Amino acid sequence: MRFAILAAAAICLAIPALAADAERPPLPPGTSYVREGSEFAVTQIRPALFALSEPDYYQHNVSYVIVGEDRALVIDAGASTTEDITRAVRRLTDKPFAVIPTHLHYDHIGSIHHFQEVWMIDVPATRELVRKDGFTYVPPDRHIATAAEFAATPFKVSRYIKPGETIDLGDRPVQILFTPGHTRDEIVIYSPLDNILFTGDFIYPAGLFSGNAKDYLASADKVLATINSDTKIYGAHPGPAKDGVRDLPLVTHDELLKARETFQRMAKGAAPDETISNPSPTGSFKMTAAKVYRSSPRIRVFGDIAFADRGQLRYETK
Repeated sequence: MRFAILAAAAICLAIPALAADAERPPLPPGTSYVREGSEFAVTQIRPALFALSEPDYYQHNVSYVIVGEDRALVIDAGASTTEDITRAVRRLTDKPFAVIPTHLHYDHIGSIHHFQEVWMIDVPATRELVRKDGFTYVPPDRHIATAAEFAATPFKVSRYIKPGETIDLGDRPVQILFTPGHTRDEIVIYSPLDNILFTGDFIYPAGLFSGNAKDYLASADKVLATINSDTKIYGAHPGPAKDGVRDLPLVTHDELLKARETFQRMAKGAAPDETISNPSPTGSFKMTAAKVYRSSPRIRVFGDIAFADRGQLRYETK
């Protein structure tokens, strides 16, 4: 009860700061820009659970904030390199907070160096990025952005989380699952009290990029063994806009099951449903080659991907 009162009070304090902005992209009901001119919009999912979206950004990234009685956890650090996402988080809670990136691609670590506490999955793929000065340096082949688009600012990790470890935020435990496949350092976060899974780029209602199909399959099995058919699944990127509005990226349990079948097909070397071969691509991703597998009406999986200016996404299992 004490937490419910405190959480309600924090939310009431936050709401007046959420300014509407008529000249920005239309937002779903219940969503407002954090303040006038902000790159971030906020949606309250539950009394102590928020989505921070970036409607102007071409990938429309969504980060999440879980507020516990003792502390808060921010899932992903946003794509913006011009606005500090921690200022948006501070409008939602007065609790101390840490950030944990679901993986180290450029659009998930834009503001990571602004956080006083950075948590990271404890696996070789993250430990190998730490230099003698104690800072983590994410090279271009890991954050997959060219220098012209993004330069990763080094940051210090304050806590490493073991795969499968459960963290208590006070009254709200969250479990960190290591789920490589999109990248070698991918994680998802499960909140059992909310029965909500936050999946980053592991799955969302649009085109998925596979770095390693065998890893993706094993991770899907791990996730499906943890959640249930009623679990709400929130990814990091929404699907296409409807009437100009992009809803939060909710994925169904059935879509995850179908994605798991697709990863299995890919891991077995099945022929793709289509291929991409374009030596002079246009658009944001500039994809020159890929194998494409249809998973469900909203989700396709891309494998063996190559970009004109980002190299190859795929990786080998060590």
